[in-house]
Parts: sequence; structure tokens; C-alpha cells
Amino acid sequence: MGAALLQISGLTKTYNKRIILDNINMSVQEGTIVGLVGPNGVGKTTLMKCILELTPFSQGEIVVNGQTITARKKPKITEIGALIESPGLYTYLSGMDNIRLYTNDVDEALLERVITIFKMDHYIQKKVSGYSLGMRQKVGILQAIITGKKVVILDEPINGLDPQSVVDFRTIIQDLAATGVTFLISSHLISELERLADNLYILNNGGHLEAFDIRGGDANHWFELATTNNNKLLTELTQATISTHQAHGRVVVNLATEATTKTVFNIIAANHIEVTEIRQTDDDLEMQILDQMKRGK
Repeated sequence: MGAALLQISGLTKTYNKRIILDNINMSVQEGTIVGLVGPNGVGKTTLMKCILELTPFSQGEIVVNGQTITARKKPKITEIGALIESPGLYTYLSGMDNIRLYTNDVDEALLERVITIFKMDHYIQKKVSGYSLGMRQKVGILQAIITGKKVVILDEPINGLDPQSVVDFRTIIQDLAATGVTFLISSHLISELERLADNLYILNNGGHLEAFDIRGGDANHWFELATTNNNKLLTELTQATISTHQAHGRVVVNLATEATTKTVFNIIAANHIEVTEIRQTDDDLEMQILDQMKRGK
């Protein structure tokens, strides 16, 4: 694993005495793709803007490619590209002119490769005023990639993209990550981040950030229990504040820790419930992340 090209330590942001981001800690290694998820309005875009020096923060520090940003220290960050909210394009210019406007140091081979993969050849030289939402989004993504030689930050990048373009986007990002480019990507489509990201961070209400290892242990603690009294078990587990729900005629429970596992089986024994089958789920990562988001409220 490479060095951390993006490191956030103790980042806190307040606005009108309200905590927006609360003691955020994050480490993004070189050449990795990290996803950022969370409910609407919790501060995902704000966190990205802090990294890009587009909004101030109260305390903590951010290190991007060896350059340190604090509440008072604002160096000019280089080799970082971003797409935040929606592309800011000049509609009277072509897509290509918009891209070249942001940097004189264009990797021509990369530019042509992304244009080809995204199938932008037929409109990239035309004025942006005639572009669809998806076309504009592709130009914004391309801008970020061309300027972000080390780190690329993308805020809801697949908004407006058709299904084939989403697949093409995934190919482009994974290919670049393999060359050492580091990505932080937010999306409300957890299933897409599951296919793309190496790890996820969940930003909850109150500005708390949690790491979720989708390639490791966090993703496989859910079990399905077939029992003689599912309704009773669901009620007891819910009262004990254990993450659970019912699916396929079974009780699905998160046995993430030894203590939780012991509690679950103590409840089963105390209520004289017989477990006829237990199996690990296959499973739905989106459901697991949503459950963790609920617990983080």
C-alpha cells in the first residue's frame, strides 16, 4: 500500500454555533478509491470543499500530497482536481476549450483516451450550450481528471450519466487508480460505490465520520436465522438495540462482535426459541451500510 496522499486529522467545522463536521479523521492511500456516503445534508460536500480550500474550517488539519492545510494556513494545493456539485462550464465555449482553460499541462494521451471511452468525440469541439446534462457531467469529470494528477475529488459524479456511461466511468477511474491516482468519491448510489471503491467512509448526522471496510471484515457479519418464533426473536432483539430485520422468512442479524453474538444467543435461549438453520448472508452491502447509517444518527 502506498503513502497517504490525503490525510485528515481532527477536522471540525462549525457554522452559527452548529457543528457541521465533528473531529473528522480520514486516511486515503495512494492509488486507492475511497467512497463517501451519508444522508442528504450531513456535510459530504462541505467536507470536500474543506479539502479544496473552498470553505473554512474551525480546527484540525488536512494534508494533501504533502501540503498541510489548517484553519489559518492555506497553501496553494497542486496536482488536485475536483468536480463539486455540478460542472462550472462556460456555455459559449466548447467542451475542449473548457478543459484546456484550467491547465496548460494537459496529458494529451489521457485526454484522448477518456474522450474515446466516454464517447465524447462527436461533441467535445461543440459549444457547451447545446450539451445535455450527461454531456456536461462528462466534461466536468474530464476536467477533474486532467487537473488531478495525484488526487481527484468527485462529488456525485454519476448524476445525469446513462447506464453505459456509468460503466465507462468505472473503467476510467479504476484504470487511473491503477497508475497511482487517488480518488475520493461521494455518491448516493451505494451499489455503484460497492463496485468501484476500495473502502467507504460514512458521514452521519452530527458530522461524525465512520470507516467501513467493504473489502474486509465490515461487510460479512450478517447472518440469517431460521427459528421457531421469528416474531418473538425480532421483538426481543429490537428491544436489546441489536441490528436486525426479517427477510426470506428468516431473522437477519448483525453479529459484528463477540459480545453481540453472546447476547443474541442468550436471548434465544431465554425465550426458548429453537434455531433450525443459520447461515451467513450473501449479502446486500447496501443494507449493511444503511443500517450503520441509522445507528450513527
